[in-house]
Amino acid sequence: MKVVHRVELAVDGLHADHVHIAVTAQAEQAVRAKTAETARQASNVPDLESHGDGAVLRKSAGVHPRYGP
Repeated sequence: MKVVHRVELAVDGLHADHVHIAVTAQAEQAVRAKTAETARQASNVPDLESHGDGAVLRKSAGVHPRYGP
């Protein structure tokens, strides 16, 4: 049996911008598609156990996507 365990990620006071630019749009789409396909495949593996403890953003603001040139 394969076991995947993700531990909790906690971030306090995050202030960030996520910049999207046209140059990276195709690469971002490819990553999203591969991630979705991998998740679909993993959900059908009978001997794979996946655990996640979670992620928490506390006291965070200004986390907004921006679109560059």
